[in-house]
Amino acid sequence: MRVLCIALIVLLLWPTSAPAQDDIVALAGAYQRGYLQVVELCCFQLYASTGVVATDFSNGVIDAETALFALDQNYLLLSACISTLDEIISLTPAEDETAHEALGRLAALLAKENQLLSALTDLAAEPSAERAQQADAARLAVEQALDAYTSE
Repeated sequence: MRVLCIALIVLLLWPTSAPAQDDIVALAGAYQRGYLQVVELCCFQLYASTGVVATDFSNGVIDAETALFALDQNYLLLSACISTLDEIISLTPAEDETAHEALGRLAALLAKENQLLSALTDLAAEPSAERAQQADAARLAVEQALDAYTSE
């Protein structure tokens, strides 16, 4: 919905007379493609920055409070991606199976990222061998999901 609102605002400010219907469709498509590319890049950025936090915490470079603060910042980005993607999914026509499949793959990747952040937050809050194993399993799941996402 936000994408369409932005597209409409741009069209209202368009310096020509009434834009053609094709221009409106092209602009809306460009906004959606751009948004989805940003979310895809966020998935890789979240994985990388979360890995830095986890490595620094496990090596004693940062304390638990700093790790939790950094992970909380990653949650903000992840939450924005999940909520806006959910909105796009809900507005995508049910008969557009191709779009739903692509959006579903991206949503599944974000869900795995969420599991990783949750596992690392639990580990930073209360370190234990069991939580370390859960965090490592979640990290491996995200790594495999990212590899699968980029290979398709």
